[in-house]
Amino acid sequence: MKSLAKEMKKWPLFNDRFASKLHRFADIATDFIIKYLERDDDNFNTFVHGDLKMNNIMFRYSDDTDEVVDVRYIAVC
Repeated sequence: MKSLAKEMKKWPLFNDRFASKLHRFADIATDFIIKYLERDDDNFNTFVHGDLKMNNIMFRYSDDTDEVVDVRYIAVC
């Protein structure tokens, strides 16, 4: 996050608007991410990284019919 904020300072259209916000967020980003990704056994837990493409989906096929019998979405953290 700090590297992105530092790089963004070089971008004229984004420097004033976003770079300072990213610098402030970088100081709390790790704690923020840990807090919101922490498992809660009293609720349904999920994590969606927004990269739904074929490379992130695994298919299991039947040995007998070659039909898909299970699908798993790989969430990259």
